[in-house]
Amino acid sequence: MCKNLRKYVLRVVGILLLAVGVLYLTVPVFAAGLDSILVSVIPGWDETGESARLSAIVTIAPESNEPPVTLTGDILDAGGSTVTKRGFVWSLTSYPDPGDIEPGYNGYELWWIEEGTFGTGEFYYQPLDLIANIDYHGRAFALNSIGWSYGNEVVFDPSVTPGVYTLAAVLPYVFVGICLTGTVALMVAGSGIGAVILAAIATIISIVGVGIIQTVLDTIS
Repeated sequence: MCKNLRKYVLRVVGILLLAVGVLYLTVPVFAAGLDSILVSVIPGWDETGESARLSAIVTIAPESNEPPVTLTGDILDAGGSTVTKRGFVWSLTSYPDPGDIEPGYNGYELWWIEEGTFGTGEFYYQPLDLIANIDYHGRAFALNSIGWSYGNEVVFDPSVTPGVYTLAAVLPYVFVGICLTGTVALMVAGSGIGAVILAAIATIISIVGVGIIQTVLDTIS
């Protein structure tokens, strides 16, 4: 009884692992959905960003464009008034100094604002979901009782260093391992030769899928 139950459990586990692995590696919609779940569960999935300056703020160039890129602003002079908001704007398009205009109305499509009571000094932010190997244009900004002030525009390109992979890039290999584990589980459970052959074929298809995924990753990195 126990022996049969163990075989049954192994068969179920093997089939489930194989199904998840094959679906992830061959069905883009399934992979995207699973990725979105993992992004919310696993910290540090994939990020990027860079630097900028204001009328009384200077730009500090990023030490590296490798993700996550860090935007850096340095308020040298608060203008004799407390800074109540500070942050960054960035876009794929370059824009002239916005002047005394609130972020969101100055042309830059993306922005980040931090509210509080601030004086002089550096502040930082790492924007999410930047596309690698594309030029972004960004500025730091601050708001005091006089109005909004922007720093000089900085161009940055969040690039991925060859050979350095994010968790998302490694995941296809993880799911190939899941496929292989599912195949072994079916073999240990004593499943028929037909089931094992099908599992082996599914694993080979998954490995080919990983090859295609890696080719795409290498192309865009």
